Parts: sequence; C-alpha cells; structure tokens
Amino acid sequence: QRKATAMIAAVIATQNPVARDLRYLLTLDHVSYELERMGDHAGSVAKQARKLAPYPPLKDYVLLPQLGERVADLVQGIIRALVDVDENRAREVAKLDDDVDALYHRIFDDVLGLMRDDPANVEPGTRILFAAHYLERIGDLAVSIAERARELSTLVKPRLDFDLQGMAENAQRMVARSLDALINHDGKLAREIWISDDDMDQRNRD
Repeated sequence: QRKATAMIAAVIATQNPVARDLRYLLTLDHVSYELERMGDHAGSVAKQARKLAPYPPLKDYVLLPQLGERVADLVQGIIRALVDVDENRAREVAKLDDDVDALYHRIFDDVLGLMRDDPANVEPGTRILFAAHYLERIGDLAVSIAERARELSTLVKPRLDFDLQGMAENAQRMVARSLDALINHDGKLAREIWISDDDMDQRNRD
C-alpha cells in the first residue's frame, strides 16, 4: 500500500492531473488503503485462530464458520467487481453485508450466553468474539471498496503502472487462508499467516 501511495503521489506531483484524473487517483489511493486494512484484519483473524487452537471448538464456534463463508463470498464478489470496474456487481454484492451484520450480532449474543453459563468458556468465547469482530470489519471494508468501485466506474482511467488486481487478489487470498485456519482449527496455518502479516508490516515500516 505504501508503494501504491508513493506512486500516486508521484503522478500527482509530476503530471499535474486534471480534476477527473485526480479524483481517480485519490479514489485508487483509498482503495489500496482499504485493501491493506482488509489484509491486516485477516491477520488478526489468524491470530485469534492460533489462540483458539488449544481449546475444543466452543459449540462448533457458534455461527463463526457461517460468518466466515459470508465474508469470503462478499470479499470475492467485491474484488471481482473492483478489478472489472463493474458498478452493478459491486452494488449487488454489497447487499451481502446485511447478512454479515446479522450473523455478527447473533454470534455476539450467543457467545455472551455461553460465557455466562460457564466460566471455562470465557477465554475461547473472547477469542471467538474478537475473530467475529475482525470478520465484520472485513465486511465493512468490502462495502467501502464497493462504493469506490462504483465511483471508479464513472471515471476514465489514466495510464498507470499500478497492479490493482494483484493487490486485491493478495487481500482476498489472505482472508481465505485466515478463514481456513479458523474453521479447520489449524493452529500451524494460523501461525504462518500471523508471522507473514507481521513481516509484511515490518517491511512496510522500514
């Protein structure tokens, strides 16, 4: 994302883009930031999956697997709409966020009940709530990207050496791997994702 921002800033500084091109560039910068945040939240899901791994699945993780599937569908559809600059697809896929929000609130209520019933459920329940929160945030980011995709569809794309599809597919892949680690109770995979995300963050800071 830092590379994308630097490239966009350089284009603005050296090419003095007209209003529509400037709007496209600024929208693209927002999209690259939101894709990075999506990857960060996927890394946070992996961290919770790693901490959940030693515990037996609490009531089959309540509705967390279903929430993960909805978020994965949402992300996949939004990424495709973004890459294809498909306004209609972006609008339709964004409606899935209502299901994501509803599942998140059901998980929150169910897990709180399980934690009240048995103190042994507090630690795994807390991890499930954190994972659900990060998944819900990924859904919110996907909807925000859908708004940007609709905006990009109204603009003429300037000539840029910018791999938007690569960034988008990397974010989608990280979300999918984090969900696999969570749903399959795979602490090893979760640790790999966690370390990879931390290494990437460190490289971006350097």
